[in-house]
Amino acid sequence: MKVSNNSLNIRKAKLYDVPTILQLCEEFLKTTSIAVFGFDRERTFNLMVTWLDKPPKEAILLVSVDQTNKVVGVIGGYKQEHHFAPITIAQEYLFCGTDSLRLINTFEQWAKWVEADFITLSTLRTKEELRLHKIYKHKGWSIVESSLLKEIR
Repeated sequence: MKVSNNSLNIRKAKLYDVPTILQLCEEFLKTTSIAVFGFDRERTFNLMVTWLDKPPKEAILLVSVDQTNKVVGVIGGYKQEHHFAPITIAQEYLFCGTDSLRLINTFEQWAKWVEADFITLSTLRTKEELRLHKIYKHKGWSIVESSLLKEIR
């Protein structure tokens, strides 16, 4: 799966992209309320390698790259059965960097290809993410629940 415009391409991530993806994730994390927990680079690297090894009908990791093939954005997800209903969901698990709307559109194409019934997209409460909510809503997305976080240790 490859999507392009004049300046950016979206393609399936490769193992050599992972260090740059990790850097994007670490920079993104610094802008969020969960930054206090730190960033476990080794753990995240191992998870990404696992996701890259999964068949494309189970999971996907997509990157947006510039003209020099530098990764500038990433989105990843997996297909899963819903816990209570007889439906399948394409669950986003990683989303950061630039080229957000094109990454979401490509993830949506993948979700249709794997015959998911719904897509879930998690967003954190950064100013940029809240600004994008209006665009997401215009594109057919609905906010259906909120997650709360409480430290207990």
